[in-house]
Amino acid sequence: MKPAVHLALAATFLGLIALTLWLARDDGDEPDQPPAIAPPIPREYAIPAPRNPAALDPLVKRLIEQRTAALREHEADPSRWAALGNAYHANGLSEEAATCYAIAAEIEPSNPRWTYLRSILHADRGDFDAAIAEMNRVIALDSAFVPAYWRLGFWHLDRDELDQAETMLSLASRLEEGNAIPLVGLAMLAMRRGQTSDVIVWLEPVIADWPDTPIARHLLAEAYEQSGRAEEAAAMRLGAGDQMPRWHDEWEYEIEQSRTGRERLLEGARRDLDSGRVDRAVASIEDAQSFWPDDPALLALLGESLLALGDATTARQTLREALDHGDPGDARLFLALGRAEMELEHWSDADVALQRTLSLEPDNGSAWLLLSEALARLGRLDEATNALNEAKRRAADNPAMIELLETLLHAPDAEP
Repeated sequence: MKPAVHLALAATFLGLIALTLWLARDDGDEPDQPPAIAPPIPREYAIPAPRNPAALDPLVKRLIEQRTAALREHEADPSRWAALGNAYHANGLSEEAATCYAIAAEIEPSNPRWTYLRSILHADRGDFDAAIAEMNRVIALDSAFVPAYWRLGFWHLDRDELDQAETMLSLASRLEEGNAIPLVGLAMLAMRRGQTSDVIVWLEPVIADWPDTPIARHLLAEAYEQSGRAEEAAAMRLGAGDQMPRWHDEWEYEIEQSRTGRERLLEGARRDLDSGRVDRAVASIEDAQSFWPDDPALLALLGESLLALGDATTARQTLREALDHGDPGDARLFLALGRAEMELEHWSDADVALQRTLSLEPDNGSAWLLLSEALARLGRLDEATNALNEAKRRAADNPAMIELLETLLHAPDAEP
């Protein structure tokens, strides 16, 4: 090679070295900056739509539309995919839910939440092989998430895989001491194995802290019975039930909260009314009436709610409007109507409504008590006394009502 070529190559090489050193200098003026990395461009996913939207309950359709709109604003957000999946899942649209959960997991594969939701969906569809496989992946991603263990435990128990069930339920119990759910599972396992004394060991602490757990009371009553503790068994059977509840956790609860529709709304409004959240019940019912303005069940519940708010006049009108659409055979409707009529001193109408209540629920002590007053106001004192005695006979387990009845029985005769 010619010297001139050598010199040219050497100069080029030295120039590259100098450029490298200059680029790597640290003169203290500015901190080193990491190389710029372009943000990943998410895949474009097709948002699933209901196959037959016209057949959907209007409340379900509205929820899906709201969550679809929220997702369109930020399609790279896995939580929005999961929220739409929850809306589908909770309302029986499992294929659409599966698509949403799968996309959430693809966008963020390291988050166990999306895999957990897929597992619950598989279980709800009856595919427990897939549910168990997915739940084991949840544990691989987050070994401290307790619900994954106890769910696996119950699924293995349902499949009569007792050793696997014991492993998972024991792990759940150790990870979160005092959690009643795995303790109930361990008690069920012990009962299956005939280990009665273990059932008692597991469940007595549960009943001490959560006395109103029907399945725990049922299992403990059975264990007491088998151990010859008949009196304790009889006491434990009060409030017992052999139906397994649907246990909830923070992630699965989001599915439950997404359940909607007319029947769900009626159940929720009834719970609100019975627990004293009357304004909330009224708001829910009035919202639903935008879809079903003449629904007799909604009108009846609205009438009861208005009566609870002290508006007897509007309550009476609403309850009678419900009856205009047909007699639903609901004792609560007629009892509420009877109370409204009494507050307005419409004694004859109250008599009719309360007699109808008792034709549907002959043992309704409250209806008998109200009827006795209505009859007394009408001057039918012998019938009023009989009704009062019927009320007293049905109040044997209610000391407060017995005291009230005794007071009324010894009060001066009501004037017609």
